[in-house]
Amino acid sequence: MAKSLLSLEQVNGSARYRLLHTTRRYALEKLAHSGCLRLFEVRYGHHIRRARRESGVLEVVE
Repeated sequence: MAKSLLSLEQVNGSARYRLLHTTRRYALEKLAHSGCLRLFEVRYGHHIRRARRESGVLEVVE
């Protein structure tokens, strides 16, 4: 059995890698306990906005 912290999802011919829910939850708990969660959220938001702007993508994908 293969073990990974990531899951692979095929979407419109493109591969998307995501953290497993348990891994993501653990990481967010660690950030929250360290007091760095808000900083992470702000930096991630900036990263996503910049990536969308550079790629020309204007729609929100959830």
